[in-house]
This record gives sequence, C-alpha cells and structure tokens, in this order.
Amino acid sequence: MKDLVIVYYSKTNMSKRFLEKVREHLDIKCYRITESANFVCHAPFVMVTPTYDYGRVPEQVTQFLEEETNRENMQAVVSSGNKNWGAENFARAGKIISEQHNVPWLHKLEMQGNSSDVKKVTDSIKELKKELKERADE
Repeated sequence: MKDLVIVYYSKTNMSKRFLEKVREHLDIKCYRITESANFVCHAPFVMVTPTYDYGRVPEQVTQFLEEETNRENMQAVVSSGNKNWGAENFARAGKIISEQHNVPWLHKLEMQGNSSDVKKVTDSIKELKKELKERADE
C-alpha cells in the first residue's frame, strides 16, 4: 500500500502555512493543486481545502475531484475558512466534500489554524494512517 499523503489547494498560502506547521509534527508528503495544472494522485490522500465566497468549494478543488482516481483515493477532508462568513458557512467546503464523496470531515479551522488545530489534524492523520495500514494487512 502506498503511504498516505496530503493534497491541498492554497490560493493565499494560508493552507500551505498550516501544513508547514503540521509537517513539523508529522512526516507526510504534500502535493499542491495549482491554478494551471491538475494531476492524478495515485496514493491515498487527505484533502485540505479553503472555503471561498460564503461556503463555496474552490473551483480548482472541484476540478481535481472530477478525476475518478482522485475521488477514489481521497480518504478524508480538512477545511479552513473565516468565521466572519457566519457559523453555517465557516469552513463549509469540508462539509460539502465530505457529503458529496462520502469521506470523513476530520476538522475545520480558521485561516491558517492554531496549535490546537495542528494537534487535532496531526492526530487524525496518524489515526487514519494506522487504519489504512491495518486494512492493508488484512
């Protein structure tokens, strides 16, 4: 089984800065969805996405998930947002992706997150890695 990785989109680099903090506590590869090119992820991954325009999934993330292999390899989602958009829309992209693709929504965080967000996401990813290894060993 291939190792779990993170796939993320970060227009303003907030998700990128959050993942830099996560990677201080967790050895995991991260791959960025860019404006100009999509890719196919052949490893199991956790999607990390911002939320735009009062609860919308970024178009680049939607396009990435249109690829069947990417949808099949997504294991969970983490989303960020701004609480100024209201409770219902805060980090809502994660809820949308979770419901559309039947994957767990691990966490929602504001902007680039804080130390408790880093711990929660790091712990969740460690647990997911463990579960994936156990399934592969069966």
